[in-house]
Amino acid sequence: MPDIKITPLGAGQDVGRSCLLLSMGGKNIMLDCGMHMGYNDERRFPDFSYIVPDGPITSHIDCVIISHFHLDKCRPDLLISESTYATTIRDSKRCRERDFLKKVHECVAKGGKVLIPVFALGRAQELCILLETYWDRMNLKYPIYFALGLTEKANTYYKMFITWTNQKIRKTFVHRNMFDFKHIKPFDKAYIDSPGSMVVFATPGMLHAGLSLQIFKKWAPNENNMVIMPGYCVQGTVGNKILGGAKKVEFENRQVVEVKMSVEYMSFSAHADAKGIMQLIQNCEPKNVMLVHGEAEKMQFLRTKIREEFSIETYMPANGETCIISTPVKIPVDASVSLLKAETRIYNAQPPDPKRRRLIHGVLVMKDNRIMLQNLNEALKEVGINRHVMRFTSKVKMDDPSPKLRTGETLLTLLREKLSGWTVTMQENCTITIETVEIKIEEDEKDPKHKTLLITWTNQDEDIGAYILNTLQNMYFPYDIGEPVAGFEYHSIWTLHKAKRKGTQEEVSIFVYDIRNGSEAKCELAKGALKRLKTLRHPSILQYIDSLETDKMLYVATEFVEPLGTHITKLSTDGPQKDLYLAWGIFQITLGKLLDEAEYQKRIVPCVVKLFASTDRVTRSRLLQQLELFIAHLQPQVVNEQIFPQVAHGFLDTNATIREQTVKSIIHLAPRLNYNNLNVEVLRHFARLQARDDQGGIRTNTTVCLGKIAPHLHPQVRQRVLVSAFIRAMRDPFPPARVAGVLALAATQQYFLLSEVANRVLPALCSLTVDPEKTVRDPVFKTIRGFLGKLEKVSEDPTLRETMEHESNDTSASASDYGNNDWDNENWGEMDTSQDPSSPMAGASANNGQLNASSALAEVRDGWDNEEWGSLEEDPGEDEEEQAQQQQQQMQLRQSPIRPHQQQLQQHQLNELAEPLAKLNSHNTSPSKQATAILSTNLRPKDLSTAKSISTTPTPFMNCNNISPIDKSPEHNNLTNNANWNSDSWADGEFEPIDETSIGNPKLEEARRKREERKLQRQRELEARRAQRVSGPMKLGAKKL
Repeated sequence: MPDIKITPLGAGQDVGRSCLLLSMGGKNIMLDCGMHMGYNDERRFPDFSYIVPDGPITSHIDCVIISHFHLDKCRPDLLISESTYATTIRDSKRCRERDFLKKVHECVAKGGKVLIPVFALGRAQELCILLETYWDRMNLKYPIYFALGLTEKANTYYKMFITWTNQKIRKTFVHRNMFDFKHIKPFDKAYIDSPGSMVVFATPGMLHAGLSLQIFKKWAPNENNMVIMPGYCVQGTVGNKILGGAKKVEFENRQVVEVKMSVEYMSFSAHADAKGIMQLIQNCEPKNVMLVHGEAEKMQFLRTKIREEFSIETYMPANGETCIISTPVKIPVDASVSLLKAETRIYNAQPPDPKRRRLIHGVLVMKDNRIMLQNLNEALKEVGINRHVMRFTSKVKMDDPSPKLRTGETLLTLLREKLSGWTVTMQENCTITIETVEIKIEEDEKDPKHKTLLITWTNQDEDIGAYILNTLQNMYFPYDIGEPVAGFEYHSIWTLHKAKRKGTQEEVSIFVYDIRNGSEAKCELAKGALKRLKTLRHPSILQYIDSLETDKMLYVATEFVEPLGTHITKLSTDGPQKDLYLAWGIFQITLGKLLDEAEYQKRIVPCVVKLFASTDRVTRSRLLQQLELFIAHLQPQVVNEQIFPQVAHGFLDTNATIREQTVKSIIHLAPRLNYNNLNVEVLRHFARLQARDDQGGIRTNTTVCLGKIAPHLHPQVRQRVLVSAFIRAMRDPFPPARVAGVLALAATQQYFLLSEVANRVLPALCSLTVDPEKTVRDPVFKTIRGFLGKLEKVSEDPTLRETMEHESNDTSASASDYGNNDWDNENWGEMDTSQDPSSPMAGASANNGQLNASSALAEVRDGWDNEEWGSLEEDPGEDEEEQAQQQQQQMQLRQSPIRPHQQQLQQHQLNELAEPLAKLNSHNTSPSKQATAILSTNLRPKDLSTAKSISTTPTPFMNCNNISPIDKSPEHNNLTNNANWNSDSWADGEFEPIDETSIGNPKLEEARRKREERKLQRQRELEARRAQRVSGPMKLGAKKL
């Protein structure tokens, strides 16, 4: 067995300087390190020479344990404090004891029973002593019991070790043992149902199990009884529930106990309250505080108070969380006497000047675990090394026609004025000396007026040498700075000045940054830009020449430049506009309008196509905003083959702004799209957005855009889509979307068959006459009157029916009875967009409107939801035979005339051929943080092909910097919709042109059957891939619900 060595280093046979050294297991542990108050020299400390004769003892001691110290001298790096009562300030202990005894006495006096749940040690004995003393003093006869088991054993040990208790209890031991209770007896479970008053101490203290919970269940229904909780109860326990005011408590076996007994909370906990914790922190003065053992909300409150009152960093880590606290490292360094004398001699024994730093140059020497700063010569002499000096020399050019001596005298005068606190002298050879820095003047042999200043200093005088060099550079900056260039200061932190080089009069540009007026962040930005400009060398980048930094200004000299706006203005006044164009990135789009068509097609169109292929969202956003500026110059083939496939990715983007701008762009692209892109691809994406997009504004924009591009749709497709799409919009819980559906119906009514008006449109409109939003009801009544007027005309003159319905097959736009001029100019922005379910402000009115509209339209049959619109995840490759058949059908459809009497037959045939596939997957994105509003335009529906779309986001300058790159192939996730309006989705499928020649044709029937089988097979493969993606990683840009 290893020995334990104990050696007193102090207080061995005297009082004071207590210090013991314990050596065990190869470790040295020091207990305390006191001082003797009777001495003021080294005798006041313990004798550490026993540990080590000379030098520090830190490396020989493994641990120091302090048993007593002055709290205000502690100042630890970290104080770890419990925070059970982080928000509680308790009364004095005497007041709590008095209230406790009073309540117990009152309860037993009126015949009630008192239950006191306690833990076995500490608090139970304290309360027992209180009641024992009170019962003895008041001569009370009510029985007091404590639970058998651990409490009884604990009382036995308290009796045995009473000498270890406090002084007050030990005094009573002279007469009797305080823990030998006369009035308190062991408790038997048979006493639970005994009549009469009694007081019972039972464990555990939180009523979560055991005897205390059994007694509580029996006594709780009696209002004369009382339970006193003397300590803290964890959340979820019965004690916590009844302290929270619960009148009924349900247990695991579904037993419900009604709580009629009185519940009192009297804290006798040993935990410190908030006031005690704050006093401890104030006295200890720690650098950091860590809170443990408390509830998160209460700890957060105490943490805030500590930071506010003491400005101390406070931590409250969760389980498993690590806090890293930095502690300052202090290294004591001794200074040699010769070094201090030398420094005093250099500064003429002057007292330290707080405005001027004094640097002490020396060598750190470590010897015998002690670090000393010595004079350089002294240290080199000790180690036997010769001294090597490194000198730095910098050049400053100046122009002065005066002789060399006269230039030196002038420079000496200027330096003495600038450096009034330094000793500046000049030698016979025109060498100026400032402390240890030398300045020499050299003349150019060819031209004596060009002179060069050579500033030289040693490495140990780096600070003073750099300061003098900077001063001379400021005095001889070789440029004459002119007036600032107007307008440039509004676009940069720099001010641009025209300047000329001294001597040669060469034109340069000077960028000036005022350090005094800028923030620290801007100053770092300016210095970083200068540093980067110095390292860049490229013909297309501004050429750096020189720079100068002072304590007030930062100057950067570059080749002569002028702002773009100034350059264009100058050129527009000097030469013809046809010579104005710049091949400069995206600005070609803005400046391209100055080119003729041939040059535009050659220079601008390739740039536009390349930019649309970019995956950067900022670029895409700007292109979509400026689409109307250059769409007229793009050929239909370029739009369909190169532009539209890139734009279509925006329909599936996770960013709501990109999706909205993509919808708006279709208004400009529609006149140039071919049959497949417009009537199949665009409508397929519109169907998904209107049914599944979580942004109410985007759903509204989709409806408005569909109404505006209606003249460009094929008549057969238009008849199938418009009514069903607008009726779906009228079911939307977002009020502006319902308004858009109503006004779109009114603006495009010339495309509807009268049978659709009577059987589908008017019933759907009538259900909205009771809409909770007045902004919805008003256009509904106007639209109903418009449709009724049309039906009345046909009723009075049936010959008009064929003419009106013939217009539904016409591809040209025509006027309607209502909505011709203002359907998209309604004051949409004043609607309450907080009713958008995607908005946090969604209210009850939206829900009511949703239920009313949905229930009223439940019986309206619309083929909008039952048509096939193509799969968003179809394989890119198609069978050649299928493609040829589709092209043949399209050609036959376009060449064959469509007669009015064929419309209903073709609609019926198309509905029979279309078989629904699986639901479309929605590309779900995070909802917008702000409610969107619908903006109107000034264009009228009579020119829908050139009309502008409405906007739901601030334009044209949004925060594009927060848009992340586009994911061109986002994964689609299933979206569970809560609203009834989109409980039905547009089924997958394709719009196939149907002609009479396809009916009864065996080859086409067989091709159609094979095509449907392939689609079903692809759908099953897609479902398998989706199931696999649910358990695997998802692609960037998709979000899984």
